[in-house]
Amino acid sequence: MAKRKAVKTIGVDDETADLLVEIKNEMENRIDDMTITQRSIVKRAVRELHKKIMDQKENDQD
Repeated sequence: MAKRKAVKTIGVDDETADLLVEIKNEMENRIDDMTITQRSIVKRAVRELHKKIMDQKENDQD
């Protein structure tokens, strides 16, 4: 629940917050089984997702 609250501070709805926490938890569970290439792909995808969320939040404020 604390992780969900932390995610909520970036201004996303409950469903998105739950999804982000679920993704984070799954990645933590699987990171040791990934190759370096897979890790970099995941990191890039997470950065892009975060950027899209922040851009959407910025657009909503305008």
